[in-house]
Amino acid sequence: MASRFNYDLTGGPRDASFLGLDLIGKRGGNNMRGELRQARQAVLQSLYALELGGGSVEHIKRVVLMPRLPEQQEAAEFAIRLFESVIDMEQAADALVLEHARNWDLQRMALVDKLLMRMAVTEFQAFEDIPPKVSMNEALELAKEFSTEPSSQFINGILDSVAYSFRKRGKFRKSRAGMVGMDALKRRQDANRS
Repeated sequence: MASRFNYDLTGGPRDASFLGLDLIGKRGGNNMRGELRQARQAVLQSLYALELGGGSVEHIKRVVLMPRLPEQQEAAEFAIRLFESVIDMEQAADALVLEHARNWDLQRMALVDKLLMRMAVTEFQAFEDIPPKVSMNEALELAKEFSTEPSSQFINGILDSVAYSFRKRGKFRKSRAGMVGMDALKRRQDANRS
């Protein structure tokens, strides 16, 4: 599906380097992870503002997202791409969450939890170089900070089920970097399903 957004702010190639994953372990890897966490936090806050306040996507991006972007260029580009991708893929992400959230509907879910799951599912589908385990862990860390303690367990259960389903159906379209941790995820999921 073609996006209505232009993700490339610099006119450069749209490859894995914009995520900054190539920087981990080289120059300031922990700092880059912090920048990506800040990027995800800015996206969560922007999606929350969009849901509660309405307004146009461009207005929210300009007033809420842009001022909160990390200084690191790749992390800032990641935040913009994630924000726009979550909006583009909202219905598909919600359908996947509902498929795996037994006896729940979206209206009963806490807004922050719902947004975090949309973000992670979007990363599963649209970000080839981000391992599912990373997307899940980031959602859980943000849930601990912005939601309730039971929320992280709820989110983990649903995202784990979505990831298991994707892996089982061969739906993960991940690059080599995006497959990091998949063996451990498979073993854990297989053990839980036995």
